[in-house]
Amino acid sequence: MKIVVDANIIFSALIKGNPVYMKILNNIDAYAPDFIFVELEKYEKRILKKVSNKQRMKEIIYKIFKKISIIPKIGLTKVNIKEAYNLCKDIDEKDTPYVALALELDAYLWTNDKKLTNKLREKGFSKILTTEELIKIIELEEK
Repeated sequence: MKIVVDANIIFSALIKGNPVYMKILNNIDAYAPDFIFVELEKYEKRILKKVSNKQRMKEIIYKIFKKISIIPKIGLTKVNIKEAYNLCKDIDEKDTPYVALALELDAYLWTNDKKLTNKLREKGFSKILTTEELIKIIELEEK
């Protein structure tokens, strides 16, 4: 299963250190736009304040990014960028690269952003999953 990973998933994994994120990453083909690095840098100080162990956070980053293929913006078609922008512009424009990559790869978007999830589904974009939904899918596949 191809999945585009939203930055909020990475933030949650870093802050919570929850092994469920690695379990999911071990069971999917994960992708992210290169824009994810912009967001990580932007929120680095906030993440560091919430993480008690900086060394542990570093280890989690290495584990996570060993599992995610990063796709540069140049790999996206203008058609998909435009469609993603139209879907995201009245929700949160910064989510455009994630939605564009999901469209490009015909993949699901993995996010815990409830507003984004609900609004995109209202607009007919159904290839979006929360962590809880992904866990259920993986558990079903393991049976």
